[in-house]
Amino acid sequence: NSVTIIQDFYKYPAHYVKIGLGGSFDIQLNSFLGQATLRELEYLEISKAFISAYGVEDDKVTTNHEHHAGLLMKVLDLAEQKFLLADKSKFDRIGLFRVAPLKMFDGILSD
Repeated sequence: NSVTIIQDFYKYPAHYVKIGLGGSFDIQLNSFLGQATLRELEYLEISKAFISAYGVEDDKVTTNHEHHAGLLMKVLDLAEQKFLLADKSKFDRIGLFRVAPLKMFDGILSD
């Protein structure tokens, strides 16, 4: 839960850095989205990205939210290593917006 992470961030090791991106906050996705968010991402060097998605079908990773797809595509574009987080309920279902081909990921973490 990201609220817990934010509230308990002081408990993390001193070398951890919390970065907040601008944009419009989407309550359903618990995420900042939009053009301001994408602009802020341009300044970051991302060594590892862990992303989730709505669905994984065939060779496609998808989401149901247009702006979320844009954010995920940008993060994947910037990241050196890319990992997909998808529990078994995500497989064999497809969302409206393509995020990336499955082969783009260095690994998949699932149950």
